Amino acid sequence: MRKVCVSILVLLLAFGTECYGAVSDDIYVRKDVFEVYTQSVNSKLDMILEQMREQREEQKAQREEMNAQLKAQREEMKEQVKELKDEMQTIRDEQQSIRKDIAELVSVVSVMSERIDGNFDTLSARIDGLDKRMDNQQNYLYLVLVIMGIIVALPTVQKALQIWEDRKDARRAFATLEDVKRLIEESNMNLSGKPQV
Repeated sequence: MRKVCVSILVLLLAFGTECYGAVSDDIYVRKDVFEVYTQSVNSKLDMILEQMREQREEQKAQREEMNAQLKAQREEMKEQVKELKDEMQTIRDEQQSIRKDIAELVSVVSVMSERIDGNFDTLSARIDGLDKRMDNQQNYLYLVLVIMGIIVALPTVQKALQIWEDRKDARRAFATLEDVKRLIEESNMNLSGKPQV
């Protein structure tokens, strides 16, 4: 770009001086000098135009190279996008498969949970039944122990009752012995016909 600007400035300077020289009426130039000068200007112009053509060719080559690179990059990006799409599809398929496996696992766990709950309920009922049986057996055992205790303690209780009865009878007998004597005396008196004193 700098070259283009420099060449335009050179052209302006060259044409500006030529025009200025042509306008002046006082100065005359020889034809051969003018021709040499014109050839020099023409050669400079040709050189500038050649440089501009080369720059255009260079820019065209650079553009073509850039276009080729862009095209290659586009193709590469298309391939990468295609690969990404394929990978995304593969990931989606894998996720779908994993979701399906998870759903199956959840259903299996749900069935197992229901079975475990059923087994737990059955086991709980059995344990409750066993607890009731154990309670009943403990009650029977307590009853047997009480009966055995009664059987073992019965002779002692009978003996204690007998001793208590004997004491009771002894108290009564002591109190009634005088009464019996008095009654005997009264009955003897009645039999003998004597009046009571």
